[in-house]
Amino acid sequence: MLRLVVLAMVVVVVVGLSPPYRPKPAPGCSYYCIKPEGPNKGASYCCSPPHVPLLPEQKHPGRCPPPLKECTRGFIPKICPHDGHCPYGQKCCFDTCLDLHTCKPAY
Repeated sequence: MLRLVVLAMVVVVVVGLSPPYRPKPAPGCSYYCIKPEGPNKGASYCCSPPHVPLLPEQKHPGRCPPPLKECTRGFIPKICPHDGHCPYGQKCCFDTCLDLHTCKPAY
């Protein structure tokens, strides 16, 4: 019985230490991002629309705005893998409502 308990504890520790789920490369996906928050925190996902050109990674000045307290609808945001895919003055930020990275005005 003690062996069974020890074996169960080892399995729990090993499963808890496994890396977050990494999807298989998707055809047409140029960039993968990590979800920094939300129920799938730490999971990677394809964060570029199909056939987005590879651009050098850029960092625009400013920082991402705080997450919205309520989700709104009405406009379609630009999906992005990094700031270089956003207009100057905007940042590529994780959108908690959409559960993906989008261009937002720098804060």
